[in-house]
Amino acid sequence: MQETAKNKRIVEDKVTALQQQKEKLEADINSLNTDEGKEKLFRENFGLAKEGEGVIMIIEDKNAPKASLGTNTGSFFSFLRNLFK
Repeated sequence: MQETAKNKRIVEDKVTALQQQKEKLEADINSLNTDEGKEKLFRENFGLAKEGEGVIMIIEDKNAPKASLGTNTGSFFSFLRNLFK
């Protein structure tokens, strides 16, 4: 009897999770049916910009020396000085 109640609880939890997933997917579909929703998707996933807007790309220099963050203030100020060179 306990096993049946446990299985019922597991199935009910799965049904609830699937209902929540369905609601989210329906909301996503409704959003994508609007121009604003499509624009948001393209901006977030593909880094697109509107006409007249600029895009800033930050590229990490793999060959740059790593700045060490020490506990004393001298290292901190050295770090800041090197950051703006």
